[in-house]
Amino acid sequence: MVHQSEDQLFKYATKEDGFGLLKLLKESNANIKEIDFKSENLTYNPTELVELGPKIYKTDMILELDHLIVLTEFQSTIVKTIDEKRYRLYTALVDYVKRNNKPLILIVISTAEKTKIKQYKINKDCVFTIPIVSLKDFDGDKIINNIDNISDLDKIYSFISINERVLTSRIGDIFECFANKYRALDNNSKYIEALEKCFKSSIEYGFKYFTNVRMDILKILIENDYDKTMNYLLNTALDTIIAYPYQGKVFQQFIIQILLNYSKESLIKDCIKIYDNFHNEIIKEFTNLPDKEFSINYDWIKNYKSDNKNDDLLLDIIFNEWVDYPYYKRLEYTHLISDLAIIYPTIVIPKLFANINNESYTLLQLSALIINHLSIHNSNLLEQYEETIEELIKTLVHFEINYMLIDTLNHINSDRVNKLIKILYYSNNDTFSILLSEDSPSQTFNDKFMKYIPKAFTDYVTQVSEIILIPENIIYYEIEKFLVENNINYDLEIEKHQNLYETYCSRGSNKFIPFEDNYGNLVYHTLNIVLEKCLRNFGYGINQHKELHKILKIYDNRFYNKTITPNTKFIKAFPNENKILDWINFEDIQEKVKTIKLDDIDLDEINIIDDYKTSNDILFEQVNSYVAYDKNQALLYCNCENIFNITTTNIFYLHPLIHRKYKLEPFSDVPNYKNENGIQIKQELWQNGIEDTDMSFKFLAHGTKVTIKKELLKQILEKENCKLSIVKFIKRFYNPESYKKEEKKSNDIITTITIEL
Repeated sequence: MVHQSEDQLFKYATKEDGFGLLKLLKESNANIKEIDFKSENLTYNPTELVELGPKIYKTDMILELDHLIVLTEFQSTIVKTIDEKRYRLYTALVDYVKRNNKPLILIVISTAEKTKIKQYKINKDCVFTIPIVSLKDFDGDKIINNIDNISDLDKIYSFISINERVLTSRIGDIFECFANKYRALDNNSKYIEALEKCFKSSIEYGFKYFTNVRMDILKILIENDYDKTMNYLLNTALDTIIAYPYQGKVFQQFIIQILLNYSKESLIKDCIKIYDNFHNEIIKEFTNLPDKEFSINYDWIKNYKSDNKNDDLLLDIIFNEWVDYPYYKRLEYTHLISDLAIIYPTIVIPKLFANINNESYTLLQLSALIINHLSIHNSNLLEQYEETIEELIKTLVHFEINYMLIDTLNHINSDRVNKLIKILYYSNNDTFSILLSEDSPSQTFNDKFMKYIPKAFTDYVTQVSEIILIPENIIYYEIEKFLVENNINYDLEIEKHQNLYETYCSRGSNKFIPFEDNYGNLVYHTLNIVLEKCLRNFGYGINQHKELHKILKIYDNRFYNKTITPNTKFIKAFPNENKILDWINFEDIQEKVKTIKLDDIDLDEINIIDDYKTSNDILFEQVNSYVAYDKNQALLYCNCENIFNITTTNIFYLHPLIHRKYKLEPFSDVPNYKNENGIQIKQELWQNGIEDTDMSFKFLAHGTKVTIKKELLKQILEKENCKLSIVKFIKRFYNPESYKKEEKKSNDIITTITIEL
């Protein structure tokens, strides 16, 4: 496409369908809703109105209707005084040369500012009014849903389609709304066409931000017309790889997802073509790198030949990227590899075990994590590796890795693991002797190492020290001894540390990409090594092992958030700027304490937990709940599960007394409870998108919902002769942008809802 300015593109578009533009303007701006744009005829730029004036005084577009003349100005910058003067001149010139008595109206169509009315004051008695309609962030959903006439819908759809690149950042959502409306009006061809546009917008800039790719819409398109969709998809993929070579780092995720969900023999061949193209393009990036770069990670890519029949090639790329520093990337790849291991066990699982002999403790631990996950859900896949796992447990000296492998073996053969544990931890085995002295770490260690360790990792040491009853200074002494024995150069680590922060942290901002800090990584893994030696020498009980695992685990082996879906019902509308103070002060919460009769709740399922965190650029809100069925007894207990140092997930468990008394059986990884009448207590984890830019990464909104069947709650209230109390702890925070001369504000509140018979 030839690059055009926004106003040129708009002019071209409105000539295609002026009525669509007028309909859009009317629906977008309450200030011009009363204007009647209905007309049998529409003339563009009537000749007699534009040829008589000087060329520099010609408005962008004039639409003459049967009863009205509409002057339109397309503005891609903020309207300033000079613009206001120019608009007034345009209007006066057109009024002067027109050959009829039709009234005039001027409308400014902007992509730079919000919808508003501006006034240019000529003097105190004469004011020129300028309506501005913003098409950048207009409420497309509302407009589209209010249209029941398919002719009007087609007009707006045509206008939006021609101008999709400049109209709005939400263009994908707008096309999805069009699709839903066309489906409601039984126009299947337009429904599919709009979905295609929606999917296309999700890969507008390639696959750099894989979380944006609308896989749900792609599924519909494939099911509608497999050949057409795949042809479009593969051609688009090839084009985007060439246009945006940087997205090659995540493109393989997309290909694998396609393979897993829609694989046909022909598709697999096409994917190989795409991979060859991907390789040829990415190799161009490597050609300009110093040779030493290749010795780190990419030798195999540098030497790869496109005719190589290596079945593991895509897998090699994925494993290479798996240990990249950003934690969110590791999370995505962990889920991807666990899926691949189930579908292609003969290829993936041997590679996971091979990685447990890798020099990188990060890769070693991640591989053990997935193997542990597989043992819970598909232990039969690991039965042939029973002896391998036992041998690894004997030879490895790393607490977390050993703990996960022991748990894995327990799911395969519990008798075998019991004997092994007894030998390793409760015998006089001194294979890994450790002599704990009263020495403290050196001053060099304190000056060059300790000052760079993130607090999260020093907390690990503190908590471990409390459980194993060994002073922190001794643990740090043993950490230093290990680092010295392994020739760790502090100066090189400091340089690496600074480079990582420069790469992943935004200067002058509190935004950053969570990443593996090299100093924290050294402390973490060395602590695990020192700890494992202590456990094998001093024989701590199983309870201590469990407590240590809770502290040091990087991700629960059940992968709670693997099934997280968006909560479409959760739309947190933050207040306008002029109402932020009211919001901070909880003016929107009228009752802090209230009582509700159970029979007054007209629902079969009652929501008793609705915890969440959500934020935008300057506002943050967090809700945490506590639920009790009498004054002293909690109904649900909450466990906070860490996920790769990115975020935490709250998992709720039912009180054992209620669990047993009402014969409720827990099931699924996220504890839900059922009886003979079906699901009684249901728990839902949700996440509403990710802000993923070059310099920031955060969950925009995520939370946990728990519902209980009304009938079960009634039984509990009757039999226990009690009330149900739902206590919510709500925190709100306002962090104004740096250029605003305002102070940060925060507040919190406690609310209580009591449900009684």
